[in-house]
Amino acid sequence: MTRLLPVAVLGAVAVLTTATPADALSITAPGPTDLGTTQSGGTLTAQLGPVTVSSNVALATGWVATVSLSGAFTVIQAGRTATFPASRVQYWSGSATALTGLTVGLCTPGQATSLLAQTLTSPRTAYTCPAIVALSSSLTWRPTLVVTTQGSDPVGTYSGTITHSVA
Repeated sequence: MTRLLPVAVLGAVAVLTTATPADALSITAPGPTDLGTTQSGGTLTAQLGPVTVSSNVALATGWVATVSLSGAFTVIQAGRTATFPASRVQYWSGSATALTGLTVGLCTPGQATSLLAQTLTSPRTAYTCPAIVALSSSLTWRPTLVVTTQGSDPVGTYSGTITHSVA
């Protein structure tokens, strides 16, 4: 019998932490996302929606976007709570899908390819953009999550919170 585990990001959160002038830097992240279903003991790979960092002033120091797993992937089944440890959730940012006011190649992804995917056991760099000379700029990417399940994971819909922040 195949056991299927639906997985969803129920609270993809964007957080702005910055010391720059008000409204100079902002980030948007995807809302709730259904990542799909996998078998117990399987691996689920799914893209999140777009993440965009925007600036409306030239930033001499640039910015760094960070990603973290701020709410573990958890299910409550028959009164029992089960959690995927962060070591079984990997993230990779991939290449920029859109940019304005920036030179191609100026900004770099934290994990350009799936081979560089990192577990979300601690906050990770999603994207780095050094000094920005344009008055207005934005960069968008579509990150990918890779979730590994084990045969002993209870069946149910797992949900977690991925947080993107920029400073």
